[in-house]
Amino acid sequence: MIFLAQLAFADLPKTSGYPESGLLSFFVEETNHFGLFRTPPEDGFHVRFEPRTDGLLRVAPPALPTTSPFGEALGSNGAPLIGKAVHGLPSPDCNEFSAFFEEQMENRDVGLRDALSEELFEWLGEERVAPHYVGGFPAFTQHDVREEGHAPHHDRVLLQLGWAGFGSVPDEWDVCWGDAGEATFMIAHADLEAHRFEETRFSWDCA
Repeated sequence: MIFLAQLAFADLPKTSGYPESGLLSFFVEETNHFGLFRTPPEDGFHVRFEPRTDGLLRVAPPALPTTSPFGEALGSNGAPLIGKAVHGLPSPDCNEFSAFFEEQMENRDVGLRDALSEELFEWLGEERVAPHYVGGFPAFTQHDVREEGHAPHHDRVLLQLGWAGFGSVPDEWDVCWGDAGEATFMIAHADLEAHRFEETRFSWDCA
């Protein structure tokens, strides 16, 4: 499998309902679809939680797989990130925002509704805080996968990995799911608080 990321909760800002210590690691299947079309209990991804960190040793990253969402430099060397608490707005494609918008637009003129929808969706996209985050609302390139009955109660984001281009040399430090897509790991809040990470669901989509 492809190692994606590891969260050290002791080093992250405290977030209600999330662990305050331990390591959470994310893996996806090494295929062109990154395991997306596998279904439980044979998911094409794995989330592993280590509640105790004493005695663990840091090792060199594995060799970059043939298929990866990471550019060569990022996949080979990794990149330590420092988490900070921020307030952000929801993605216009997530169910939580859609339900709010529908409620506000009830009984409004269809033309006004469509105009506001287009303008507001564009503004929310421009106001996005960061491509990668823990907590908050999931982001999707096409539509919220929970509309299709996929993890309907999963309302907490364990990890969002969006498209990002970092390096001056094209692609070497990029994160790219398909054609500038988004990947999200979601879990229900009750399972998160109970540390039942085997109930995590993974999805990604692209333009």
